Amino acid sequence: TEAPLVPENPPLDLPDLHAGCSLNGIGWFVQSEGAMGLLTIAYVPAVEVTPQYSVRETIAALLPTHCDAVAVKEEGRLVGILPTFDIMRKVVLEQLDPQATLVGDVMTCTVVTVHPETPAEEALDLMLKNNIRHIPISLDGGTVDGMLSIRKGLLALVLFVFIGARALGLVRMKTRT
Repeated sequence: TEAPLVPENPPLDLPDLHAGCSLNGIGWFVQSEGAMGLLTIAYVPAVEVTPQYSVRETIAALLPTHCDAVAVKEEGRLVGILPTFDIMRKVVLEQLDPQATLVGDVMTCTVVTVHPETPAEEALDLMLKNNIRHIPISLDGGTVDGMLSIRKGLLALVLFVFIGARALGLVRMKTRT
């Protein structure tokens, strides 16, 4: 079998993405290749439930998607968000019954959304500054077009930087021996 490819230790002069928990100043690589569409890196479609769903039903809906948050909608409008982290904190830790606990009782009602045309670095910067792990993508603030996770957003960003660095000859691949 072939040995896996691993990067050499190249001379990299890339911006510090963690400094000050801000992604300002890194838009140069996103703009160089055109805007990275948020919906291309988000969970589409987003998992949607109503406030009347049980937490157990919500987890069952999330598991096949590998997404860690649901958009909570009522009468076609976004009214909340429920990430799995909140389920752990508000339901599991408090020893509530997931079958008897309703989403509406434990969801976060104040929801920040981003427009699908928001540059990826702006969306990720907003998420980092506000300690948000999941953010609904919405054209109008009410419908949900997708769910962006900080994990998928940062992975896309890292891959984009790596591909750009490789194209510039800053990263070379070698076979591990």
